[in-house]
Amino acid sequence: MPLFSIVIPTFNRANFIEKSIKSVVSQSFTDYELIIIDDGSTDNTRQTVRPFISPKIRYLYQKNQERSTARNNAIEAAKGTYVCFLDSDDFYLPNHLETFYQAIKTLKDQKAMLYSGNFELIEGQLIKKPLPSLVSKNPIKALLDYTVFPTCACIERSILKEFRFNPKNNVWEDTELWLKIATKYPIIQLDKHTCVWQMHPQSTTQQIERNLTKNDIKQDIEKKKNILQTYIDQQHIKQSEVNEFIAKNYYYYAHDSLKIFKTRQASHCLYQNVAGYPKNLYSKHTWALVKNILKAAFANH
Repeated sequence: MPLFSIVIPTFNRANFIEKSIKSVVSQSFTDYELIIIDDGSTDNTRQTVRPFISPKIRYLYQKNQERSTARNNAIEAAKGTYVCFLDSDDFYLPNHLETFYQAIKTLKDQKAMLYSGNFELIEGQLIKKPLPSLVSKNPIKALLDYTVFPTCACIERSILKEFRFNPKNNVWEDTELWLKIATKYPIIQLDKHTCVWQMHPQSTTQQIERNLTKNDIKQDIEKKKNILQTYIDQQHIKQSEVNEFIAKNYYYYAHDSLKIFKTRQASHCLYQNVAGYPKNLYSKHTWALVKNILKAAFANH
């Protein structure tokens, strides 16, 4: 049995997935299997993947059911002791698996979720995403403060038999799962940056930003509030900490709304940011965004 099962869910990413696969094949640590789960692609993904199929690399196809179900189905097929994830438009650096292997050796028999840092590739520029200090930090709060992309995660497979991606959720589904795991198992942050997350016009993040509506924002905020209420009830996190997190989401939505010239929507989100967490009124970031919203509003008249 391999130490690592790497799961790549994909949908119509034939123009990106080859680089993702090659980043796995180029790993310095080679005790792995790669499972590519095609979520009903209609482009030439199958043809792109076919030359890589081998005893170490499997290709599975399913009718389109979205990425949470795709990942869950791949986990069912996985044979490795640990499961790593790789989105089909991201890629690993050559030391990715080796870094996790060295960390796992120190765990002995302890089950855990581990994650590394990542770079962000935006408009051709590689940016090192800072890792936060986790000293004495509540793991639930830590996962709200810092987004752990699936590409950065490595989880003992038996944990994923107990906790799965929510098939009804395909946005924030990763953090929803990490939070469940954090209630029972250690979350271990590695201090190395071992993978690259790409921002591009076809990425899910970009598509959401381009088509963002007030109703989308409302649904997302309500979903997150409902999920987090469980952790408030179980005293894993305080109401004030959730309020701060929701307010931060409104800030980002204000910023994204402004990018697509929806100044009224941006103003509404910024108001919710301050109303939900009044301390934000004294933030320089808040006032910088106020200035930009006013500038955009006057430019439209």
